[in-house]
Amino acid sequence: MSHYAISLKRTSLLLAALAFTAALLTMNLGIFGLQKANAANVTVRSLSMSSPLIGTSTAGAANSETNGADATHTFTFDPATSGIVRAIGFQYCTAAFGTCTAPTGLDVDTTPAVLTQTNEGVAFTNAYALSVGLSSNNNAVFVNATGNTLTAGTTGTIVFAFDDVTNPTSAGTFFVRMQTFSDAGAVTQVDDGIVTGAITTGIAITARVA
Repeated sequence: MSHYAISLKRTSLLLAALAFTAALLTMNLGIFGLQKANAANVTVRSLSMSSPLIGTSTAGAANSETNGADATHTFTFDPATSGIVRAIGFQYCTAAFGTCTAPTGLDVDTTPAVLTQTNEGVAFTNAYALSVGLSSNNNAVFVNATGNTLTAGTTGTIVFAFDDVTNPTSAGTFFVRMQTFSDAGAVTQVDDGIVTGAITTGIAITARVA
C-alpha cells in the first residue's frame, strides 16, 4: 500500500473520531442546558419603585418619593408559560447574569407586606406570602402551596408589589432576576426574566425661585 493511501486512511479515521467527539459534545451540552431550556423567558416585564433614593434616605413618609429606607417595589409581567405557579421569586443582584452578588445595603426580607398581587386586574384566588425560609436579604420568595393558574399570552399583566424594602445604599444600577416556580419549594422553574433598577443619591434643594 502506498504512503498516499495510508495517509488518506489515517485522515479518514481522524475525521471520523472528530465527528464522533463533536456529536458527544453536542449531546452533553443539550443535556446540561435542558433544565434552563424548560424555563420560558418573560418578554414583557417591568419594575417601578416608590423612591429611587439610596437606602439611607429617610426623609418623608414610608413609600414616599423621598424615603429610600422604606420603599415599595412593584413588578409587572406577562406569563410566558401556562400552568400552576406556587412560588414567585425576586432576586436582586449587581449583575444580570452569573453569580448573584447582593447590592450593598439592600434588604427585602424584613417581613415585607404584599400590597398588590393581581392577575389581569383581579386578586389571586390563593394569595402568596413571604417564605422566610426561602428568602434572604436580596431574595424575596413568595409562596402559596395551592398556587394559581397563569395563562401565557394574556394581555393583562401580573402585578406584584411589596413594601418595607430598603434600597441599596450605593448609587448605581442593580438587576432583579424574576422567577416563577411550579412547586412551593421554589425548585422547578417555570418562567424567568430580568429587570433593571437604578438608585440615586438625590438632589438637595437649598433655595427656591419665585
